[in-house]
This record gives sequence, C-alpha cells and structure tokens, in this order.
Amino acid sequence: MKRGITLVGMGTAKESIQVAMLVPESERFIEWQERNDPRGVRRLIKRLKREALGELGTCYEAGPCGYALQRALVANEIECVLVAPSLIPVKPRERIKTNRRDARHLAKSYRAGTLTEVRPPDAGYGVSSSRTRSIRCSTTASERSSMPRSGSPIWIVRFGTPRASHLRTALRSGCTSTAVARELVGFIWATLMQRETPENVKNLGRSIAA
Repeated sequence: MKRGITLVGMGTAKESIQVAMLVPESERFIEWQERNDPRGVRRLIKRLKREALGELGTCYEAGPCGYALQRALVANEIECVLVAPSLIPVKPRERIKTNRRDARHLAKSYRAGTLTEVRPPDAGYGVSSSRTRSIRCSTTASERSSMPRSGSPIWIVRFGTPRASHLRTALRSGCTSTAVARELVGFIWATLMQRETPENVKNLGRSIAA
C-alpha cells in the first residue's frame, strides 16, 4: 500500500479530465475537472503541485486518449502510471462507468497497490509506425493478387472480385492520391491482367485513356 503519498486518479475523455486526489492520511477526495487541451493540462499540473502534500503520484487508464497527458506530467516531474484497463479490479455490481467513478476508483486502487502498470510507447513510435505502414503499402500488386482467399484485402471481402468498371471509375474520379488508393488500383489492374486476355486489357487501356 502507498501511504504518505498524495495519489491522483484521472478519468480521461476527449474533452475533459476528471481528477480525484487522495492526500495522505485522508479518505476524502479532492475533485475537480479540467479541459483536455494544452491549456487545461497546464492548469492541471499547477494545481496538482499546489494541492499535493509530500510526494505526488498520478494514474489513468491507457486508452484512446493516448499518451500526451502522461508525457506532459512526466516532463514536469510528476510521476504518472498508465493502467491496464482490463486488469483493474472491479466488484461485480460496479459495472457502470463514468469519469468521476473511474477517477475515484483509480485513486483508491493506486493507494491499495492493486493496479497493473503498462509501459507507454516511445514518443517516436508514431513516426516509425507510419514508416512501417508505408513499406507495407508498397508491396507489389502482383504479390497481393497471389494471396489465398483468406489473405485477400478487405475491399475484396466487401465488394467482390475486381472488375474493369471498378478500375475505370477509380482512375477517372482521381481517387489515387493516397497510398492505399494507389494500392487498390494496382491490385485491380493485376487481377484483371491475370483474368483477362491481352486483347481485352489493351482495349480497356484505350477506353480509360479516351
């Protein structure tokens, strides 16, 4: 159990941060809400430092709101733990979730030492991920067209086997500005090349160019 430390649970949402603070030797929550934007986070940091007694520790659930809040707190020398949501102990009758309940429950669980921490990715994770996606998108259309049915791209599952009209529509609408769209057009073309006779493919090329 964490005693002698001010512990803070936060319920994060897209627009707001609900805060529940437990100071040492007290079971009474100090609660407030801040906007989830840069100005609101700066106000949150100032108030946390002002209200805290002794050491300060904060936590919130890892989720769709990302890791910007955690990085901002750590950059201002405030300990912040990201918690695995699926491993937070919950009583059978406490299934209704609100930001206020989440913040309180996190603060109490943090004090009891029952939370499971997850490690946030490095700040450069998004950049490396985008590069990986770009590399994947550059896979040749011929390699994709040779995939088994179970490995076919999602658009084949949704729209069926590519047809010449799909390629004509895609090219004429000018929708090849993204890597995924270009990959789609390449996949359709490769499929047609395998299925159609050379004369039909040549005629298709003439009709698109016209």
